[in-house]
Amino acid sequence: MNTLQIYPGALNIKEEEGLLYKEICAARRQDLPKKADLGEIPLIIRHQYKLPICTGEAGAYLRSILYYQEKQEIINFSGMFIYKMNRLFYDGLSAQTKGSTLKATMQTLVNRGVCRENSYNSNYYTLRKPFFAAGRKCDAILKEAKTFTINNFARLESLDDILLALANGLPVVFSLIIFTDFLEAKQGVVSSQIKGQKIGGHAMVALGYNFNTEQVRVVQSWGKNLPTNQGYMYIPFSWFKAKLKNQTPLLIEAYVPL
Repeated sequence: MNTLQIYPGALNIKEEEGLLYKEICAARRQDLPKKADLGEIPLIIRHQYKLPICTGEAGAYLRSILYYQEKQEIINFSGMFIYKMNRLFYDGLSAQTKGSTLKATMQTLVNRGVCRENSYNSNYYTLRKPFFAAGRKCDAILKEAKTFTINNFARLESLDDILLALANGLPVVFSLIIFTDFLEAKQGVVSSQIKGQKIGGHAMVALGYNFNTEQVRVVQSWGKNLPTNQGYMYIPFSWFKAKLKNQTPLLIEAYVPL
């Protein structure tokens, strides 16, 4: 696990504006099926290594899933492009902060879209180099990205909201405060016991849930090795409902595309 580094980003986000999914979704928790899943989507598993771009990687997965649902074809999108747009235009964080926010990711996808990975590679070189330093190449990248925008997004406030969105066939981007024991998952299955040292916030994409196991299935940006199971993990419901001692929820942000 020495290739992983979690960047806290903005742990104090308390979003008070924007469209709430529960206000436009007619279903309620009691209406949910026992399990729901987006199914087998041949995602290209991403690895952020020590890059602080988990919010961008989550956005890249999200757009890949939406494209596959529409076209039955996978495109590998650039997490770095989303991260750079987040930092330049949307997240409002200080220059010293290395991470970003998922709200900014959704704003980027709505307003600027995302380009393919091979148009703007997610690596240390592009992280260090200012985006607009690429000159005319930037125009082509921005033009390509504009062809992969999304229409809108809504905010999710709780595990129940996340389950409702998944039951409606929608992928969910979310971020959790995670602890060192999260990294000790066995074959991708995270323990329901929340222990260890607090690491910080990490963004992922939820793909399904199962009431029998009380787990949410997610795709990670940590490659295919442990602690994931070929890039996927199973997080107990308890993580989404837990709070720190100061009553801060572990669930930092969650959004669904519309």
